[in-house]
Amino acid sequence: VFHEKKADNPTHQLFVMEVGRDPSKGTPHRLPPTQIPVPAEAANDFPVSLVVDAKDDIAFLLSKMGFVYMFDIHSGKTMFRTRITQETVFVTCAQASTGAVFGITVRTGKVLRIMLNGQNLVPYIVNTLRDNQLAIKVAGRLGLPGAEHLYTAEFDRLIGAGQVKEAAVLVASSGTALRTPHTIARFQQIPAEPGAPQPVFQYFSTLLESGKLNEQESIELAKPVLQQGRPQLMEKWLKDDKLHCSEALGDLIMPSDTAMALSVYLRSECHGKAIQCFVQRGEYDKIVPYSTSVGYSMDYSSMLSQLLFNNPQGALDLAKGLVNAEGGPLIDIQATAEAFLSSNRVQETTAFLLEALKDNKQEHAYLQTKLLEINLIGGAPQVADAIMQNGVLTHYDRAHVGKLCERAGMWQRAAEHYTDINDIKRVFKNSHQMNPEFVVEYFGKLNREQSLALLKDMMSRGPSNMQVCVEVAKKYHDELGSSDLVQVFESQKAFEGLYYYLGAVVNFSEDPVVHFKYIQ
Repeated sequence: VFHEKKADNPTHQLFVMEVGRDPSKGTPHRLPPTQIPVPAEAANDFPVSLVVDAKDDIAFLLSKMGFVYMFDIHSGKTMFRTRITQETVFVTCAQASTGAVFGITVRTGKVLRIMLNGQNLVPYIVNTLRDNQLAIKVAGRLGLPGAEHLYTAEFDRLIGAGQVKEAAVLVASSGTALRTPHTIARFQQIPAEPGAPQPVFQYFSTLLESGKLNEQESIELAKPVLQQGRPQLMEKWLKDDKLHCSEALGDLIMPSDTAMALSVYLRSECHGKAIQCFVQRGEYDKIVPYSTSVGYSMDYSSMLSQLLFNNPQGALDLAKGLVNAEGGPLIDIQATAEAFLSSNRVQETTAFLLEALKDNKQEHAYLQTKLLEINLIGGAPQVADAIMQNGVLTHYDRAHVGKLCERAGMWQRAAEHYTDINDIKRVFKNSHQMNPEFVVEYFGKLNREQSLALLKDMMSRGPSNMQVCVEVAKKYHDELGSSDLVQVFESQKAFEGLYYYLGAVVNFSEDPVVHFKYIQ
């Protein structure tokens, strides 16, 4: 963009041309020289600065006498002229973010700021310059108000003349002036020519070439495209960010493509609908991270209740995510476990509680007990046994769980949970079904009195326990004392067991009782 004035010609001219363009990419933009309307009193004036506002494609020319001219680069026309100072502006610069021009006067050093007044530009062009075509083009390109009636008149003229393509181009260039449901209806009412696409499709195609559709346009385009079974077009437009994503558009797509609907809901921040899509797609593990990331809260309990009847595994996956949410559980652990149990979902309840109680907190003692209880009573004692074997939970009611183990025939587990000698004796009535090594090691957990009492009780039940009793006596000979052990064997007339016990320790013992009894 540059200014020209020849010495032999009083006319000032503005040149606009594109330089450096690759010819293979089309013809460079170039306008014929345009005469600049210099006022009569400034015939000897000349420009001192020409600054281009790249934001709005407007050029500002400042002259020595303090005049400012504003040009439209696309047409080369002068849109405004006025004198802003009696001094010369000797230096200028542009502000890219606003499109403004700053200048400093030569004598007083005043700082001037010159920029477009968008609200008044188009009315000025219409009423003062009386250039409707320029007003239409500038209003459309810059999205300025003031040309609505011009657009409407021109649109009606083009539609009346059957110039559908031209009318669509006008709407596309009108900013938001004609982008209304009424305009869409006008194109929908036009009958299609034989062998030609429907006018409404020509309209949408033109809009897509120039930019992005608004909410209503996106919905009206989606309706016929989805009816024709062409979701790939919708997918492409969404990928290219050509459609305005809204809840209504997502609802329209939902019946035919859940994944695409999810994409629309995510972009339009319809969090509730997005979560419903996750549920329908079985992507329960994504619900909590998504809700947390967008700060969305919802009634997860109701969602879990619905899922329990339709998809227990999905309910479990969701519950695990909710209980492990960053910042703490988003559901009540006990209420959720009871909801699973009320649906007779022992396996899912177990999996949920194992996840929820993995930190082994004292405050969860009741729930730890409940976890073991439902498996011991519910016909899955092997699951309870595995949980206890891992030793992850330590705060449950040991006496209660011990009784449940006893009822389930898990004698060793029951014995591990009892501390009262009477309970221990009762369980050890089944010592013949226990692992002998376990029995021997178990005595190491008892005190002296308990050990002798239990040993005596086991011997009283016949010879089936004798071998393991001898092993216990041999291993804990020093702790229990030979005199008391001999007395226990003799009181039960277990002389054969006594013989084997004494024979095992006589060579290592200096106790006279051991030697005497062995000889005897």
